[in-house]
Amino acid sequence: MNYILIRSKGEIQVGALKLMGASTKRDDENKIGMFGSGNKYAISYFMRKGLKPIIFSGKEEIKLGTEKEMFSDKVFDVITINGDKTSITTEMGPKWDLWQALREFYSNALDEGIIEFNLVEDISFKENSTSIFIPTNEDVFTLWNNREKYFNTSRVVLNSVNGSLILEKPKGFNDEDRMLSIFKQTIRCNKGEKGTESLFDYEIPKAELNEERLIASEFFLKLSMARILRETTSVDVVNQLLENINENSFEANLLNNTTINDPGYTFSETWREAIGHKKIIPAYAVAFLKISDTMNLIMLSNNMYKCLKKAFGNEIVSEHIKGSESDNMLYKDYSSDFSKQMLKEVGQFFTECDFFIPYTVDVVEFENTSTYGLALVDEKRILIDKKSFDKGKSFVANTIMEEYIHVKYGVGDETRAFQEAAIDEFLTYMKKKNAYTL
Repeated sequence: MNYILIRSKGEIQVGALKLMGASTKRDDENKIGMFGSGNKYAISYFMRKGLKPIIFSGKEEIKLGTEKEMFSDKVFDVITINGDKTSITTEMGPKWDLWQALREFYSNALDEGIIEFNLVEDISFKENSTSIFIPTNEDVFTLWNNREKYFNTSRVVLNSVNGSLILEKPKGFNDEDRMLSIFKQTIRCNKGEKGTESLFDYEIPKAELNEERLIASEFFLKLSMARILRETTSVDVVNQLLENINENSFEANLLNNTTINDPGYTFSETWREAIGHKKIIPAYAVAFLKISDTMNLIMLSNNMYKCLKKAFGNEIVSEHIKGSESDNMLYKDYSSDFSKQMLKEVGQFFTECDFFIPYTVDVVEFENTSTYGLALVDEKRILIDKKSFDKGKSFVANTIMEEYIHVKYGVGDETRAFQEAAIDEFLTYMKKKNAYTL
């Protein structure tokens, strides 16, 4: 018969298999075992599945068994250690998977100093060591053949960021291979549920775990992982992120949804290096451009577009498209003889009325088709959409006046402040025009 052998330094005490909550590792952040329950859960699981572990402390076998006990009209199998009855039943960890049970024995061996982790045929012991032999069946064999999914012993490290590692994924092609795997001290600490397909896997030494050795707080983990990706120093990692940022991957969702809500977010200069001579653009705005304008563009979610633009400035934004961060409004420059002539005539109208517009007025095409004008307060500019000119000179003049008030007074649309500013502007104009002092 074949067995999975886990051998570690030191001879395990029998009490470590019987005494719940007994742990000497609770204050050591470099060790994954801290709750004093892992070995007990593992024994319970394997006994429940008919795979009784064979354990040696040095050259002495610690014999496992069970006794029937009635409790509340139900019969339980109570585990015995060297013939002594414990309070542990084979019902512990009812929702555990096979890999979690194997993980407990492996984790404890890792903490003590692992010597051997192999598939063997013969049972043997060694002095000054603990040897655990787990009988195999088809499920155990499958787990062993896929052990790299659960125990990070040979993953390729793509980048190290503040002690955390970005890891290359296995080369498999099934759904489980694509699911996110997070490791702590080389031990997987998430279940990898469907819908969490990821570009990379991760080793997070400071991840906080619950008693099931799984991630304790998804929120803080995601916040931490988003920072790891933003601070990466690997151009290859950033290139993969940029190429897949609009796909339904764990990283895309993480960066798109977490970064915008993290007030202290920053990006490493590696992101700027990876963007290189290319320009960024929100993915939904691509339809707003000609095909010839989309060359060398990186399409991003609106959130990532905003964040990268804030981090590196307008120099990485496509010259074909511009926008106002405050109004979330995208536009591109526009020019025609028709709009130039009408704008000239509207300007002459204001001049004849002795009304001076001191701000630059530019004609553009807005991505939002319901927008006719926009005030860029900081730039002291007024933008008029090309479709305004189809409505005639009076409409263009009205639009310019409205945006003029927005720029001059810094007030928003449909507000009391805008109404007061408009009234004040025209009263001031009439008083100056007629030399009245009200």
